[in-house]
Amino acid sequence: MEINCVFAPAMDTPDHIATAEEIGYRRAWVYDVPVCYADTGATLGIAATRTSTIRLGVSVLTPHLRH
Repeated sequence: MEINCVFAPAMDTPDHIATAEEIGYRRAWVYDVPVCYADTGATLGIAATRTSTIRLGVSVLTPHLRH
């Protein structure tokens, strides 16, 4: 069985994703909340530098709030 997780794009999220990888999660998703959370892309970029096998992605994107 593959287990996935989803997070808000917060300052601690890259560390949480690294922990998820350590305990066996296969994928980590971050949802987009551009008004009150950190940037989704930056959050995933930082998480990518701290992980090696977990698959990363955006679960929900809000394009009308982006430039």
